[in-house]
Amino acid sequence: MKFYTLKKGKPVEATLEFFVSWASAHPEFRAVDLTKLKKGRVSTIFLGIARPGGCLFETMCFGTGTPHDNTCLRYKTLGQAKKGHWKVVDMVQAIHQAPQKG
Repeated sequence: MKFYTLKKGKPVEATLEFFVSWASAHPEFRAVDLTKLKKGRVSTIFLGIARPGGCLFETMCFGTGTPHDNTCLRYKTLGQAKKGHWKVVDMVQAIHQAPQKG
């Protein structure tokens, strides 16, 4: 398992010990973006632990009442994560603004 910290927005490989020390000293490190919607929220975080495919960031929706709730999208770079976050926000908002059937 590989661990990472962020330095100027760039992932830097670290030992487990350094990662734990760094994460404790920088509790805000995980938050990339958080968007609160009228219903629910979209959250993008830095994981600090490489997931399959080398992904270090993830976006999830919570409580939006859409099919996107609890869907997890992962990214390799901070730039991809930021773009992905706003893409998900736009998708959820489009569903909330769509005319109701019936």
